[in-house]
Amino acid sequence: MVTAERRVLSFNEFELIAERLKELRDREGSEILKLGEPYYAAKSLVHMSIDTKVIVFKEDGRFIGLLAFDVVKEWWTPKPILTETIILSMSDDVKGFARIAIDKLKELAEFYDVAAIVAGCLFQKNPQVVTNSYKKKGFDIIQPVYIKMRED
Repeated sequence: MVTAERRVLSFNEFELIAERLKELRDREGSEILKLGEPYYAAKSLVHMSIDTKVIVFKEDGRFIGLLAFDVVKEWWTPKPILTETIILSMSDDVKGFARIAIDKLKELAEFYDVAAIVAGCLFQKNPQVVTNSYKKKGFDIIQPVYIKMRED
């Protein structure tokens, strides 16, 4: 059974997250992840967890993943928006984790009474599997993201 808990990340979890981010960056990261630094990112997630913006998922006591999010006000609407920062599966053998985390996003949207959820997959070279998870959960793909990397 999968449990979800909003709490501060532990030091051990920080280390595991940094290692997992490095592994994923090296194996399947998109061009933008050349800018990524796993320990910096893991530290940022710890800070988000202190602000209660991280949900830790466990299965039978094993740390299987996390969801980091924020509730924001955008310049173009007075209504709050829930933004997914990252859905991070901690192991390749956890099947269906994205759908579990997306369900939690939908719960958070109801809890915060937001007008919309903004989510995506900026960091993978081939995001089709993740895209399929969002589509199955009722999300629409409405806008592409354009990135120009500086060539220094």
